[in-house]
Amino acid sequence: MCGVGVVLLVLSFLVWVGAGKAEAQVLRMKLAHFADEGHPGHLAAKQFAEAVDKRTNGQIKIDIFPNNQLGSPPQQAEQIRLGTTDMGLPTQGQFDKWIKAMGVVMLPFAYDDYDHVHRTGWPFSGSANWPRRRASSSSRTGSTASGI
Repeated sequence: MCGVGVVLLVLSFLVWVGAGKAEAQVLRMKLAHFADEGHPGHLAAKQFAEAVDKRTNGQIKIDIFPNNQLGSPPQQAEQIRLGTTDMGLPTQGQFDKWIKAMGVVMLPFAYDDYDHVHRTGWPFSGSANWPRRRASSSSRTGSTASGI
């Protein structure tokens, strides 16, 4: 009788381990963003998750965390950099900590109006001093920018 109990225990363990392996084949990824459920960014994230699910036959699932559920935009950017969150929809200017050239998206907020821009002579008024560098620094930072 003891032998039958051991065999059942071993079979139960093997079934449990086998079920875990089948479940482990599904990759779950986190996508965090700032927007509420009615925002176009969230609707696009949902379409992206559905497309990934369909194209991978359910092998990759995207879990969406809207409304800053995983933290503020700077915290989300840090989580993406650290790998605790897989992807996100960052707001402007979140990456200038690591890629200085990305700070250019915040320049319009440094001026009061168009006259102020033109009085400075740089960078929007056609000045030759405007640096023409590529903003992409993914090889140095390990980051990849992409669009949905």
